[in-house]
Amino acid sequence: PRSHPLQERRRTRRAALPGDDFVATTSVYDYEGSQEALWTSFALFAVSLPGVISTVNRAGQPKYVEKYYVMPGEGNGGMDIKSTAGGIVAWFKNKNYAMEDSPEPGKVRFVGNMQASTSQALFLIAVVAGALFAIGIVLSAFYPNGFFDLGANSLFLPMLISPYAGWYYWGRAFRKDIIELSLEADEGDKENTMTLLGDETTIESMAVGIRFKSVAGQIFQLVEKDMEVVDGLLGDFGREETLVFEARAPAKATEKRT
Repeated sequence: PRSHPLQERRRTRRAALPGDDFVATTSVYDYEGSQEALWTSFALFAVSLPGVISTVNRAGQPKYVEKYYVMPGEGNGGMDIKSTAGGIVAWFKNKNYAMEDSPEPGKVRFVGNMQASTSQALFLIAVVAGALFAIGIVLSAFYPNGFFDLGANSLFLPMLISPYAGWYYWGRAFRKDIIELSLEADEGDKENTMTLLGDETTIESMAVGIRFKSVAGQIFQLVEKDMEVVDGLLGDFGREETLVFEARAPAKATEKRT
């Protein structure tokens, strides 16, 4: 039977719709966009991939540093050196650290047992899973039919190994944590200086996790030498509870009456 002219025009318009030939794309070389942009994106991703590997490798392992912290001393309206030392000891004991003698004279040693963090393990799993998902997206431009023509979803099968990142961290996170500390006051007790050697994360947690309250009621914080304290955008959100150590007023001498 003879077709109506209107039906022929509809078929002609349908055949001319843009994008109908997109289904013919079978490889990256048929990509209709900018080849330079595609290969640049791939190169940037390849450069950033080692950062993911480094994040997994460094998780749970100590980074040993030596840091210096200062605080106003008793002669400057601050804390006496004995109260400062007492606050530091209180913080470490609150974290189940044991105090030991250090092989170096003039220093004390705090020894604790680090435990693995479930949230950290889940974070690493998510990071690796996201990286492998991104790899699948990139490879889909090169292999639209997947590995060995198994389908596009086969490019995302490597995501199944992402839990290994959490298991790898968990096996390395349990370790001893050792902090070496020395404390001294300058002439005239104007400033107390604390030297700490140990894991950077532990040292920084201690510095932000403790406050000192003087006899006059002023609150002081340990400040890294030649640095200034700048509050973050989120303030204290997500930070552990802060320990406030109060200095004791000096005992008054009592007069004996006969």
